[in-house]
Amino acid sequence: MYNTVSKSSTKNVAMSIIEYATSSPFKISSPKPSRTELTLREAADVLGVPESDLVELLDTGEIESRFAGNRRVVISDSLFDYNRETTRLQNEALDELTQQTQDWGLD
Repeated sequence: MYNTVSKSSTKNVAMSIIEYATSSPFKISSPKPSRTELTLREAADVLGVPESDLVELLDTGEIESRFAGNRRVVISDSLFDYNRETTRLQNEALDELTQQTQDWGLD
């Protein structure tokens, strides 16, 4: 009722898969880690700013980047750290303005 596969057939199939995987341009691999670099467009979209504004942040070193050939790519950890820090600072400023508004009785 059940088809059985001999050990030698299993070994042959396994060897064929290994040979294919090591010779093919399409490698069998574990899942890719999350992306560590973004294009300028992707990074600008994350921040919600024009690419020219992003380039200024890259040029001043506020966000890390590198060149891959002739293209500049943004280091995602640096971008997300910058985004978290600016969001934190914005929230602090809003909290302070809210407090001042309440203190002055303008609420």
